[in-house]
Amino acid sequence: MISPGGALAGGQLGINGQFGGILLGGELAFVGTDWHETLNGPATFGDARFKTVISNLLTVTARAGVPLGDHLFYGKAGYANGNVALGAASGPPVPDITANASHREDGWTAGVGWEYRIGRSLVFGIEYDYVDLSGSRFTGITGGGLPGAQFHVDLDSLREQAITARLSILLDRGPTASASTK
Repeated sequence: MISPGGALAGGQLGINGQFGGILLGGELAFVGTDWHETLNGPATFGDARFKTVISNLLTVTARAGVPLGDHLFYGKAGYANGNVALGAASGPPVPDITANASHREDGWTAGVGWEYRIGRSLVFGIEYDYVDLSGSRFTGITGGGLPGAQFHVDLDSLREQAITARLSILLDRGPTASASTK
């Protein structure tokens, strides 16, 4: 299992509707990331390095929550897709062989969050997300000290956890307003 770490920045578009005491909605988010992890090994090539990088993440989620005044507590779940790149560099006894491969991986995401409505059109929120991208076979061609050889890596699933601060602008021009402006 690979669990890269790093930062992310991006944006989201969503739509919500309130039905009685429940809020239902959907969201599309795209973030650029620098999530990465470098591992050393295996024993036969002790100085070999294997690097995994997730450079961006797309999520499409449904969400449901309970509004309490200017606060909203919600959960969400849905589809995740990330651009994953793998890189390898060999060490002794056969140094300087490199290989790189990348493609998009599908998976799922789930999370929980809290939002606070600031005035009529601004919302601040904190969200926790868990992302699980399925693994697959990456294929490429080596370079460096052994150019042109086939390179295959079977990658197990990639799992990531993120805590995100969000600032959202509401585009709703309806008659509703936050409790503090009523």
